[in-house]
Amino acid sequence: MSEDSLGKDQLAKKGWGIPGALFLGVSAFLLPNVLLIFLVPGIQQLVLSPNITNFLYEALFEALVIMMLYIFVRAYGLRLRDLGLVKFKWRQLGLVALGFVVYFAVSIAISSLVQVLVKFDPNQSQDIGFNAPNGAEIILVFIAIGVLAPLAEELLFRGFIFRGMRQRLSFWPATLIVSLLFALAHGQINVGLDVFALSMVLCWLREKTGSLWPGIILHASKNMLALILIFVLGIG
Repeated sequence: MSEDSLGKDQLAKKGWGIPGALFLGVSAFLLPNVLLIFLVPGIQQLVLSPNITNFLYEALFEALVIMMLYIFVRAYGLRLRDLGLVKFKWRQLGLVALGFVVYFAVSIAISSLVQVLVKFDPNQSQDIGFNAPNGAEIILVFIAIGVLAPLAEELLFRGFIFRGMRQRLSFWPATLIVSLLFALAHGQINVGLDVFALSMVLCWLREKTGSLWPGIILHASKNMLALILIFVLGIG
């Protein structure tokens, strides 16, 4: 483990532990959805295209998640940097590249194994909330799915929840729990298996570097690649 890793000095800081990670983490995921219910009428009055409307929903949701995490972290006398938003080091790009290869291999292995045990469609399309965007709408899709979602999800799962788990658990139990929660949050078996594998690698990057940025970059790169295949190349 490198000098930048998630070490005992970081874990020894006052934190929320497993109960807080589960309760507050789930709250940071669910409460924004409740708050959005009250914002929907106002957004609908803007009479925008469905894709732009969905972008506003997505942007507001991610902003609310980050805001709630900030409130929770500050309540413990800590800062977002304690979740891993520390200075990025360019040498970590090598680990990001390695992580991408490992994620891809593990995802295929897990999906192939589960297909032997459970029948499901591994090619089922994921509903990401955007349909055939054109022009400027494509840029908004890339911002929402390729930038905002990875940032908020990494702060929540590999930042807040993972840190709480690691204060009481060793690396692998914490990683398995976080990855399972991340898979369940996506609500679709083929997508869940894929993001479970992704989360395993993202937790490793968080542990290895002590930073969220390598995971954010990997997560964003994976999402960007999927968006290029779907909306630019028309594959998938």
